[in-house]
Order: sequence, then structure tokens, then C-alpha cells
Amino acid sequence: MLAISLYGLAWIPIGAINVLFGAINQSIIPNSMYGRISSVTYSLSAIAMPFGSLLGGYLAEIFNSSIVFACSSCGFIMISIVWLLHPKLRKLPTVKEMKPETFLITVNKMNNTSLPMK
Repeated sequence: MLAISLYGLAWIPIGAINVLFGAINQSIIPNSMYGRISSVTYSLSAIAMPFGSLLGGYLAEIFNSSIVFACSSCGFIMISIVWLLHPKLRKLPTVKEMKPETFLITVNKMNNTSLPMK
């Protein structure tokens, strides 16, 4: 029961981060490319899901499923702690203040495409 509670608790900061990432993506990615980038991102997520399920099921067969939930919840909590303590992540501007240059991306105004800065 503790493992499931930790697992659920660990998803709270991840959910908040997902909302922020969505807002950042909409403000940084040019409108002409947003559909393409979103489709690639969601496709890669969908491709990874069966592999995660397969790995989780395999590990649950070897170990107890409570151990698998506890380890994955500790992983989520560690990601949250890194986001909390990393100095560069702590100094990121607010979502309203973010621009493509924040992530070293230049936007070509002619055709509204993004290019990495050199």
C-alpha cells in the first residue's frame, strides 16, 4: 500500500511539469511547426508505452510488484528533486517570459521555422 501511495504522490509534480511544458511548447514553437513537433513527440511516447509495459511486467514477475512501484515512484521523486535543486533549472524565466532564444533556438521569420543557434 505504501508503494502505491508513493507512486501516486510522485505524479503530482510530474503533472504540474507537463502543464508547464505544454505552455512552453506553445509559446516557443512556431505555429507552422507545432503540429509536426507535437505529432513526433506523441508518436514517440506511444511507441515507448508498450516497451515500458513489457519491462514493468517482466520486473514484476522477477520481483514483487510492490517493489517495482516503489522503485518507479522513487525515480519520479528523484526527477522532481533534480528539477527543484538544479541551479540552471531554478533560474529559468517564467513561461510568459520565455522566448526561443532561451533554448538557443532562432526563428527564421521568412518561413517561420526554427533553427538551432550556432
